[in-house]
Amino acid sequence: MAEVSGASHYELFDIYSKDGSTKLSLIGYVTNFQYFEDLHSPCVTAIADIANTGNIKDGKGFYNGLPIRKGERVHFRIKTPLDNVLDKEATLEYVLYVDDVKNIVSDKQFESFRLSLVSREQIVNDQVRVARKYTGMSIDKVVNQMIKLTEPLAINEFEECESTCTVYGNMRKPFRIITELCKKGVPVGSKNKSAGFFFWQTREGFNFRSIYGLIKSAVDNKKTIQKKKYVYSQLMDSGVVDPLINAFKILDIKANSTGNLTESLAKGEDSAYRIYFNPLTYEVTQPNISVYRNKKETRLGKAEKAPLVADAENIPNTMFASRVFFGILDAGTAAAGVSTALNWDPLNFEAQAASEYSRFFSQDYTLLIPCNTGLLAGEPIYIELPDNTSETPDIDTEQSGLYIIKEITHIFGPTKSYTGLRVVRDSLGITGQK
Repeated sequence: MAEVSGASHYELFDIYSKDGSTKLSLIGYVTNFQYFEDLHSPCVTAIADIANTGNIKDGKGFYNGLPIRKGERVHFRIKTPLDNVLDKEATLEYVLYVDDVKNIVSDKQFESFRLSLVSREQIVNDQVRVARKYTGMSIDKVVNQMIKLTEPLAINEFEECESTCTVYGNMRKPFRIITELCKKGVPVGSKNKSAGFFFWQTREGFNFRSIYGLIKSAVDNKKTIQKKKYVYSQLMDSGVVDPLINAFKILDIKANSTGNLTESLAKGEDSAYRIYFNPLTYEVTQPNISVYRNKKETRLGKAEKAPLVADAENIPNTMFASRVFFGILDAGTAAAGVSTALNWDPLNFEAQAASEYSRFFSQDYTLLIPCNTGLLAGEPIYIELPDNTSETPDIDTEQSGLYIIKEITHIFGPTKSYTGLRVVRDSLGITGQK
């Protein structure tokens, strides 16, 4: 079997005591290690299974010798078979902290346990409270200010918003507030057609990106992404001359979702009816602006017409759409004295965000590929699947194409290394639309 499917090499796997005075190497004792990134997770996480049959320090094992309880620093650097094939330094190097110690088994001859690891910023976030009010700032600037409270080691990419709102900290934690603000963000350039952001962390830092921005960037760079496409093949070719051929194979694939009509209608994916009451003026949103219809112009695949019975274009303005949004406007509460200004207007984001989030996850697959630590959550990926309905080895032009990595897991076992991906997109087809 080609080298890209083999075991990875731990160049560094050190754990430090809480005061930093003692360092022990876990190399040779890690039986399983998994590293995680997720668009829905504001922090990087990992798990490490440790097994030891000898004395490490002062006649004790790791658990009681260091000792390991909670908060210890873990620094790892892992070189994968793909790194060797590409003749480059180890791609995956990071520092995490022990969040929990589980599955502890210990006697005089043996010890084993599992370390649950989280990023430093997650621990700081749990010790920080946002006390101030943010006024007159775009949402991305508010998020940036809150992230600084966690003393981040790195900020990777922050996308600008054209939407503004008044935000009260109310002694809440930064990550919680940011997660709530994601659905209110309207990216610059979308002209209120799209709303909805993701906030997540990778080893390169924090990201605050819109669904619109992720899709547009993928479509704009499709030709470059396609050069490193992943092709479905259940078998690895052990006799291949170029190991890179095996490196970009999909070893297993599972469809989690390919779209559900009734669910998409319930979420307001194609249309929604918006009713908001202003307690100062006693006015209610008028019917001529109440209906929201998704007319998305940028897609990872091709645009498809909805079934006639569910087509938003057939719904008159005087009728309810498949989802109704109702709320009381927050007016005049953010400024001192008498004011009628809205702190934010849900008409510009609530239905739009619900539609974007729903559509973005309509095509959902789980993939298993040879370990590639160069991939990050939030990045675009091009996959090519065969058309099983054809007698000739044709490409499935509906399921193949551009996807976004929603979740990524690097799995390091004793003899093999893999990367698990959960990839999603908003539409079918290999041709992205701008």
